[in-house]
Amino acid sequence: RTVRFEDAVRALADQDHAVFVEVSAHPVLAMSIQDTAEDAAVTGSLRRDDGGLDRFLTSLGELWVHGVDVDWAQAFTGTNAHHTDLPTYAFQHRRYWLDVNPTAGAGTAAAGLSAAGHPMLGAVMDLPDTDGVVLTGRLSLRTHPWLADHAVDGVVLLPGTAFVELAVRAGDEVGCEVVEELVLQAPLTLPEQGGVRLRITVGEPGPDGRRTVGVYSCADSSAEATAESPGDAWTCHATGVLAREAVEAGADLVAWPPSGAVRVETDALYDDLTGAGYGYGPAFQGLRAAWRRGDEVFAEVEAVEEQRDEAARFGLHPALLDAALHAARLGGSLSDAQARLPFEWRDVSLHASGASVLRVRVAPAGAHAVSVTVADGTGQPVATVGSLLTRPVDREQLAAAQGVLHDSLFALQWTAATPVPEAAGAVRWAFVGESPIEGPAYPDFDAVAAGEAVPDLVVRRFVDSADTAGTTAGIVHTALREALELVQGWLAEERFASSRLVLVTSGAVAAGA
Repeated sequence: RTVRFEDAVRALADQDHAVFVEVSAHPVLAMSIQDTAEDAAVTGSLRRDDGGLDRFLTSLGELWVHGVDVDWAQAFTGTNAHHTDLPTYAFQHRRYWLDVNPTAGAGTAAAGLSAAGHPMLGAVMDLPDTDGVVLTGRLSLRTHPWLADHAVDGVVLLPGTAFVELAVRAGDEVGCEVVEELVLQAPLTLPEQGGVRLRITVGEPGPDGRRTVGVYSCADSSAEATAESPGDAWTCHATGVLAREAVEAGADLVAWPPSGAVRVETDALYDDLTGAGYGYGPAFQGLRAAWRRGDEVFAEVEAVEEQRDEAARFGLHPALLDAALHAARLGGSLSDAQARLPFEWRDVSLHASGASVLRVRVAPAGAHAVSVTVADGTGQPVATVGSLLTRPVDREQLAAAQGVLHDSLFALQWTAATPVPEAAGAVRWAFVGESPIEGPAYPDFDAVAAGEAVPDLVVRRFVDSADTAGTTAGIVHTALREALELVQGWLAEERFASSRLVLVTSGAVAAGA
């Protein structure tokens, strides 16, 4: 017979029933009840794929805030839950508000800057004496964790696509719609701790409206760093030219997959990239499918779920564009086994922003170079790259770039001593300072060097602080200065090359059990 569900709900509502609970594995009637009894509170008990105790207690909470009496003592039995006093009102006896300096943490406006409105940049600053602009930001693996998924030979690098994204954003600030040229000069490595400060400088326009652009970084190991110390060293990573003339969109990618294209297997792509020295984590493994038509490669690229919302804040998310370039490894121009990095970008133009799904066409544009056409999931233009030239990874440059960030952080490491083989006859030694055993002692190293014989061992003993007058800091400073002078003097004597310098401490930190 007719169920008459609506009539039943209306009858209950007319009897002042204001709460409806659908007790089931998943609510399917709740919407119908809400449509019928508009002023009623409607909830379920459990939900599909969310059927545990947490979901049940959440449903209880929903009832509670609608005025239903819940026996919470029973609900929290065995959980050690206890009552907590709420603050008094209207805060007459105790203040709960924080006293904050109006300018502290007030953002870019308090510093006299404009917000950049970009995930990798914080502020924009106009230069008063020229028509130039400076954009600033700070990158770290804590603030931008997806960058950790881009590494070469185990070194985390800012991807070349990020430099293009920064240059495009800088061009937007001054009305230049195309990155006419961007040459990458040095890799930007990201440390495990701390971060790097960014500066993107845009010069004043020339007669033809073109402007220079540069991308610089400086090591910053402190998250609270706000000022540059005199010792800060800025590294230029990229220079280029911005122009006003927009580049026309490339090939039409509305018809998909393109006519005549043959599907290419991509299952082994990232294994092959790993073998070549690339270290791509999930954020950069966005290539989903690929096709080939002659020298052209077509690919579908999709942002991982965690980055889809963030992609809307970029012009073109660097991880997404980087994944699009992986399609070049499936063609003939960049398919060698050697690890290569972007070197020179030409005629890059952004037609639309915020895409999270891409259709890509990659075609040869010379030796070790490709042109790239990017569209969204419907085939509408997103970006055009006239030419991208790549170069093999320079391991020495990579190591040097990594050293720039890590030289300022030292750690103590114990190195096991190799036993010295016994030489024929007695080993000759000379003590600098007091000798604890029978043997020649000299007041300083100059006296040792003035002798005719070169001892096998030159020994300097540093006594325990308990045996020396003065503060601990003073004793340490004196010992370090004397050790430094001794090492410098010993190294300066070429005839001591076959000798060994031994520094002996007592009362220091044990090197072993």
